[in-house]
Amino acid sequence: MNKLLVIACIVFLNSCNHNRNITENTIVLSNVPKNLSTSDLIPIDSVVQKKDIFTLQDSNSCFLGEISNVCESKDSYFIVSNGILYQFDKTGKFNKRVGQKGRGPEEYLSIKDLFFKESNQCIYILDHLSRKVLKFSSNGEFINKITPLKGVNDIYFSYFFSYNDKIVLYTPTNSEKMNLICYNEFDSTAKYISKSEENIHTNEAMIKNFFPFGIEYSPMVYNYFNDTVFTLVDSKLIPTFQIELGDLKIQRSNLIIDIDKPPVPNSSKELFIKNIVKAGNYIFIFYDITHIQDKMWTNFMALYNIKEDRYYSNINIKDTADDWASLNGGNCIVFQGNEKNTLIMIKYPHTLSETSSHLNFENDSNPILIKYWIK
Repeated sequence: MNKLLVIACIVFLNSCNHNRNITENTIVLSNVPKNLSTSDLIPIDSVVQKKDIFTLQDSNSCFLGEISNVCESKDSYFIVSNGILYQFDKTGKFNKRVGQKGRGPEEYLSIKDLFFKESNQCIYILDHLSRKVLKFSSNGEFINKITPLKGVNDIYFSYFFSYNDKIVLYTPTNSEKMNLICYNEFDSTAKYISKSEENIHTNEAMIKNFFPFGIEYSPMVYNYFNDTVFTLVDSKLIPTFQIELGDLKIQRSNLIIDIDKPPVPNSSKELFIKNIVKAGNYIFIFYDITHIQDKMWTNFMALYNIKEDRYYSNINIKDTADDWASLNGGNCIVFQGNEKNTLIMIKYPHTLSETSSHLNFENDSNPILIKYWIK
């Protein structure tokens, strides 16, 4: 009994050392490499209410490769793989391909982003190369093409999201100030919410530095280059909290490529944000850090408990029944669910451990989709 009490006290004190209340509205990730042995471990049922697991169906018309984006409606999942949009029902059964590749007005060249809008039950596709948005019904039928900036041929959009009755589009920049354009679908007008005065250099590499998350009525956005998470209120960006990267932040000067000089290997530690998702009372931050313990990339997940105003900079939400379904920074891709308390994770069969062999997932089968309902 005394031994159990001592162990319980050690676990409690250990947890207190590794999670922190937000101080000055800041989540600190810069100290993670110095504290690798102090990651937090919590049971999945303390965060997750339930989960659904199924394999996305194979067919002659649908053999999925790497999945780049996922969104959902009430009845369907819309999944982008190899630049093609597929529609599945809520059991993972393949339904149809949505649209087709091409240069026509109803076709797309490259799907950079997508979202489903509940108010009109339509799916929107951002075609990066064609600088246009395509709108489809929930059944995958083409409705119309949207050109947010007509007559402007030098602006490409990287990401977009739904905001009330509008569409907010992001144009790439490696600056502290974001390029955000708010497009009104009803009167076809567009205006800047935020605009950077800095131009991208012709020899400047781009990284993923913009992350919208949350529900469309109160979306949040994170800009990697100024550490700030903003909430969009009345078409204005309101600073909400910060994600502090410190010396792990990629310096813009390191993104300039000198074509006259051979590339110099970078051995310094750098932090790359992969995605941010808000579900229920939590914000999940998925990120990688380079050059840790002789590994080129190491995966991590941070968790912010909004209700308790407490965060974990490095955490594993452990599923003891199905370890491979744990929520952590591991080999997975996570997307925002369409309900305010859900998130979607994609796993590939070849990444699963031998302990999951009882699930009968074949290595050459389509990816596995897991939907979590978060408390």
